[in-house]
Amino acid sequence: MSKPRNEKQVKSNILTLLAQFQRTHWIFTLIFVNLSAVWLPILYTFLGVQLKLVTIVDQSSQFTPLGSAIMAVFLLIIFGGNGALIYDEKVNGKNLEFKKLEDELLEQKESGLVLRDLNSSANEICESKLSTLTDQLDFFITHSEEIPPVIISNPRRQLDSLAKELSICLAGLLKFQERRHVTELFTSIIYRFPEENDKDWHWATTERGLSISGLTSQQGGRMSTFQYLLQSKGHSVFKNSKQVAFDANQYIPDNEDEYDEDGKLKGSIACFQFDIKKNNKTIIEFVVSITSYAQQFVQGMTDGDEVVKNVRYNLERVVIPNYIVRAKIELCLLYIKYLNESRSSQ
Repeated sequence: MSKPRNEKQVKSNILTLLAQFQRTHWIFTLIFVNLSAVWLPILYTFLGVQLKLVTIVDQSSQFTPLGSAIMAVFLLIIFGGNGALIYDEKVNGKNLEFKKLEDELLEQKESGLVLRDLNSSANEICESKLSTLTDQLDFFITHSEEIPPVIISNPRRQLDSLAKELSICLAGLLKFQERRHVTELFTSIIYRFPEENDKDWHWATTERGLSISGLTSQQGGRMSTFQYLLQSKGHSVFKNSKQVAFDANQYIPDNEDEYDEDGKLKGSIACFQFDIKKNNKTIIEFVVSITSYAQQFVQGMTDGDEVVKNVRYNLERVVIPNYIVRAKIELCLLYIKYLNESRSSQ
C-alpha cells in the first residue's frame, strides 16, 4: 500500500517542481510554453524545408524524423508545462495561501516583538532616570540648606500631555467615538508632597469637575471617589456606574455630569493611587482619576460582570503602568522646581 502512495507523492513533487521552475524562469515559460503554439507552425511553414523539419512528397508536406521529434518535444513542453501549472494551482493553491498567511502572521509577530523590545528599552531608560531623580530629591529634602537646580522644562504641561494621551489610549480600547478628540473621557492627576509643610493636595493637570476642596471634603455624608479611595486605604476604586457609586455615598456629582431620562447619572469613574518612595519614605503621593460622562467604560454591565473585571485588570495592570513611570518623572521634576522656587525666595 505504501509503494503506490510514494509513487503518487513523487509525481506530485515533480509537477510542483516543474510549476515552480516555470514561475521562476518566466521568459522560458513565455516563449516555449505560452507562445510556441504561435511561432512553431510559422517556423514549420516557412523554414521547415530549409531546416529539414519537413519534406515535400507528391506536392504535400510531411514531417521528417527530426521534425517529428522536435514537434513531439514541443507538444510535451506545452501540455506538460500547462498541465503542471494547472495541477499546482489546483492542488497546492490553498497551501500557498496558507503559507502566505503564515508568513504575514510571522511578520506581525516579529514586528510585535520589536515593539515590545522598544517599549521595554524605553521603560528601562525611564526607570533609570526616575531612580536618579529620586536620589536627587532625597538629597535636597534632607539638606534643606541646599537650593536645587532650576528646572527649565514645564512638568505640569508634560503631565497634562500624559493625561491626555492616556485618555486617548483608553478611548480606543473602550471603543469611545472620536478617539483622538475625546471629550467624554477625562484623566486627571492630583498630588501632594508629604515631607513639606504644605501637605495639601494639588492638581498636577488641568482642573475639571470638582475643586480640590470639593474632592477632599464631604457633602451631606457623601464623599468623593477620590476621598473614598484615601479613606479605604486601598490601591484603586473602579466604578463602572457613577450612579452605583453615588448611591453608596462614594461619588459627588459635578456640573459636567450627565443624566439619563430617569435622572440617573451616566458614566463611570476610576481612581488609582501611587507613590514615590526613597529609603522606605514616601516623598510624593498621587492619584490618577479617570472619569467618563456620556457613556460607561463598559456599557450595560455591572462591576461584578467578568467583562468589567477584565477591563479593570487590563487598565490597572497593563495600560496605566506604561504611563505611570513617566508621570513619576515629571512629578519629581515638579517637586525639584517647587523646592528651587520656595528656597530661592527665602
